[in-house]
Amino acid sequence: MVRLRKVISAGQRSVAPAWVLMVIGTCAAGYLAATSMAADPVPAPVITGHPAGRTRARMATFGYADRSRAARLQCSLDGAPPAPCPAGGITYRGLAPGRHLFTVTARRGSQASRPARFAWRVIAARRSRPRRAAGRAGDGGPRR
Repeated sequence: MVRLRKVISAGQRSVAPAWVLMVIGTCAAGYLAATSMAADPVPAPVITGHPAGRTRARMATFGYADRSRAARLQCSLDGAPPAPCPAGGITYRGLAPGRHLFTVTARRGSQASRPARFAWRVIAARRSRPRRAAGRAGDGGPRR
């Protein structure tokens, strides 16, 4: 892939992507078949903090970073529609036991990055068993 950047006056670099026109070929009538694509895609964000892969905790806190520093980040939990991510990280509370998936995507204009993902499992807390009263060995139960 070719990476291009538009150059503004005095050597400053633009954050807007440059576009590359790729000629694929010509058809029988002599028309060009071409396509265009962004030469500077939005880099995927990085998840910097997350819960353990298996946990009993019913809450999960995530940290993330934008590698391009010019994009808006959007977060989603378990396939919900993406929403703007808070700058300092996000915490989800009241999670049910089972598998969960957190995604964070960077958006710049109409372009979106590949999502960064983290999957984990909340396991149910162990249920405590009631203890039987102790009796003498072999008598089958508590002493009366």
